[in-house]
Amino acid sequence: MNAPIVLAPGDRVRVALLGTSAILFLAAAILGAYLDWVWWPVYSGLMITIAAGLILIVAGLLALAARGNARRVALLGLAVGVGLLAGQNLGPSREPLISQPDGTITMELESPVVAVASGPADCTNVASATEFQVSGDPNLRLDSPDRDFVSI
Repeated sequence: MNAPIVLAPGDRVRVALLGTSAILFLAAAILGAYLDWVWWPVYSGLMITIAAGLILIVAGLLALAARGNARRVALLGLAVGVGLLAGQNLGPSREPLISQPDGTITMELESPVVAVASGPADCTNVASATEFQVSGDPNLRLDSPDRDFVSI
């Protein structure tokens, strides 16, 4: 028979720290991948990178300067920062964007007033045509019979 493995008190803390770090890394990686998928059209991952960078800087400085429990907490912070970046970069990717600048958007209203307006717009689409984004002048004005213009 094999003898049971007995851990010294210091070894138990290291094993617990390693296990907690792995769990936090995986949770942060999942969160990073999810946020990168949701924030893709708006932020292009910039906010995740900035947040992970700040977490890594603060946790890295704390890990270098602190002792004892504060250093262990800093190591957990490093696991979170690296997990966010790993999830963002290794998570699911989207199709490449096809951009069409200098387009035109036309808006027709039937209620509360009948009005039509056109304005400049930039369109972005993916090859499968399952996602698109239109950006343009936020001050597009509708001419209506009751008013000179209606601002949208």
